[in-house]
Amino acid sequence: MHILLLSLLSATWRGAALATTAALLLCPPTHAQTVLPWTHATAIGGNQLRESIAVDAAGNCYVTGSFLDTAQVGDTTLTSVGGIDAYVARYGPTGQRHWVRHLGSPGTDSGYAVALDAAGNCYVTGYFQGTIELGNGLRLTSTSFAAKAYVVRYSPAGTAQWAQHSDDTSGSSSVTGTSLALDAAGSVVVAGAVNGVARFGTLQANAPVDSDNGAAVYLARFAAATGAIQSVARAFYYAAPHGPIVYQYNAPQLAVASTGQVYIGTYTNGQPVFDGPSPIRPVGRGSTDGLLACYSAAGTLQWVQQLGGPQLDRLSQVQTDAAGNAYVTGDFSGAATFGATTLVSVGSNTAYLAKYSPLGTLEWVRPGSGTTSAWSGPRFDAAGNVYTVGSFSGTASYGAFPLSSAGATDVVVASYTPQGQVRWAQSAGGSGVESGYGLGLDAQGSVYVYGRIRGTAAFGALRLSAAASGENFLARLGTAPLAAHALHLRALNFYPNPATERVTLPALAVGTRVRLLDALGRVVREAAVSSGAEVSVRGLVPGLYTLRATDAQGRQVAGRVVVE
Repeated sequence: MHILLLSLLSATWRGAALATTAALLLCPPTHAQTVLPWTHATAIGGNQLRESIAVDAAGNCYVTGSFLDTAQVGDTTLTSVGGIDAYVARYGPTGQRHWVRHLGSPGTDSGYAVALDAAGNCYVTGYFQGTIELGNGLRLTSTSFAAKAYVVRYSPAGTAQWAQHSDDTSGSSSVTGTSLALDAAGSVVVAGAVNGVARFGTLQANAPVDSDNGAAVYLARFAAATGAIQSVARAFYYAAPHGPIVYQYNAPQLAVASTGQVYIGTYTNGQPVFDGPSPIRPVGRGSTDGLLACYSAAGTLQWVQQLGGPQLDRLSQVQTDAAGNAYVTGDFSGAATFGATTLVSVGSNTAYLAKYSPLGTLEWVRPGSGTTSAWSGPRFDAAGNVYTVGSFSGTASYGAFPLSSAGATDVVVASYTPQGQVRWAQSAGGSGVESGYGLGLDAQGSVYVYGRIRGTAAFGALRLSAAASGENFLARLGTAPLAAHALHLRALNFYPNPATERVTLPALAVGTRVRLLDALGRVVREAAVSSGAEVSVRGLVPGLYTLRATDAQGRQVAGRVVVE
């Protein structure tokens, strides 16, 4: 019997600038190895499943997930139409609910992943059965009751603007959307799993006849502004097993680099076949192995890396930094090999954070700490430092920062330099089971953590109480230690503003490096000032961006530009 099992992983604004100069107050990260303090924690309800989080520049937190029967989302109670429904909600920086949208059908629905663009629009993907209501009269209907993937866009105010879904004439194909990201060309890229045919409009992807019951992973692109379907392609498929083996295929995770490269990560005990001029067929090392594949912007397979050993090894998340390096998180048991490096777990399972270059070379890998540990959600600040969140038990040590869990498991947040050195680590928890599911950063570098607690948990000097059955929380780690001082950046003179093709920077010398950061604080472009004193903004998604540079006198300058 061949069964496709999808693991349910626990994987705002647009400004209008009228002047041509802008001053910006930014707080750079301190070089001292000082732990960031917890500054806020709020319980936001319980019974939600499979959560994903995205954070905008202002610190608003967007969360999507699923729930069974009823769910408390802030001060709103949701009641499912079928057994399991989905939702997406926006919270303010201190945890106040701004809005929530109920995504429901008579069948089973999932909210797997959420992503934001520079203008604050929110994109969600998952799957549904039958007809799903998405808000303000927008609905999707499939031709059968089999699971179908969807992607929907909401405005910063929570208005459903467009939606697309998979469908097929036979009606028997099962398709899910499990991860999504936006690229620099203004497309929404979705990855998901399929048994049969992943068909969007007139475009489709499917597995060959030698696959395991049509099991494959697809990539689909949609125009972010309109939802128009741009492309659908198979990334890889799973070959049929030999003998009575049940293969486990888990939800693929996606990241898109600023260069256009697409990374897909997953873990499996199956036999994946990666399509390309010379197909790659990794041989399993044990129970399950992690896999990371890289594709060019045109969709050509470039390389595949396998991580793991004889026991259970998982890859939970993948993200890219401004240089196109891929960071992956997960956990492993026993001895696990990453490139030429082998790690040995402490206890039943140990978390890991690994960095791969755009060419697929392992730069470094760092294990978690504690009797057990698990990580998710790598995210980056403007300096390229990486942040992870997860859980640990027992006594842990992250560089010079010792931690001890107060109960079964506690929340852990850790930050590393681009070279893999521990910057700091922070924990929170109580006597129960506490975990961190995801995180994000605002434009000032504050870290927002989403997770779950049971009973009373301590976030530094803050105390947060939850039901014994558990509740979800949003918490914030301060921008910088109290001893750190703010750096006032000089105003950068440039024009025009808004801009459509390029900006002129008359005060900067030819060859000066200029970085463009989006509304989430991510570096989306780095360019040199041309002989005409210009930097191109062509191809950027419309929205608010920050220009940063160092002038000829060594002074840091910055300004904000609206790209149309």
